[in-house]
Amino acid sequence: MRKTYLLLLVLACLFVKGNTQVLKSWYAEAQASGGHSWYSNYRGNTQWHPHYKAGVNLVRMGGHLAGFGAGIAFSGEGVSKKYLNLGTRHIENAYYIKVPLFARLLLNRTRKIQPFADAGMEGGFFTGGQSRYIQSDKKSFKDNTVVDNEIDLGLFTRLGVVHRLNDRFTISGFGNYYHGLSQKTHLIGGQSPYVTNRNIAIGIGLARKL
Repeated sequence: MRKTYLLLLVLACLFVKGNTQVLKSWYAEAQASGGHSWYSNYRGNTQWHPHYKAGVNLVRMGGHLAGFGAGIAFSGEGVSKKYLNLGTRHIENAYYIKVPLFARLLLNRTRKIQPFADAGMEGGFFTGGQSRYIQSDKKSFKDNTVVDNEIDLGLFTRLGVVHRLNDRFTISGFGNYYHGLSQKTHLIGGQSPYVTNRNIAIGIGLARKL
């Protein structure tokens, strides 16, 4: 009987150890998304403006349902606005290299389909951009995008679903919202209110267990 108990104890330890190795793991994750971007404090006549982002994350999942991650990405943002009184359309593109830091929560670790949520902070560095003014007579003028602050900091949240393809690979779909906090530029002549970045997007991801 004692030998039976000992054997069961050994098997239980092996089971726990095996499951711990499965649950506690690192993932390399590639993500791409697209959607709409705009500036805060821009009121009225703001039109759809393409936002796109692509990057990679390194994610560490713990033994339960929580983990954390960090990454690097290229992000295209900006705004499109139509001035009805002038008959002019202004399209401004701004490009950033961004570094997200986030916590991840999985709602289930055992099924193939797993809802998840990310929340964290994202820092970015302005790398350039181009603005274009289109007049009512279709003439256009180009200029470089200018910002008062090249550092962009903000908060983001991401909600989605992970589908486990096999023991190593997962694919995901998600929605993402970014809320910029740092001043990009002043709205009028150096006076407040100031402008910050905003964007909303949907995307896909592919992750590999390391």
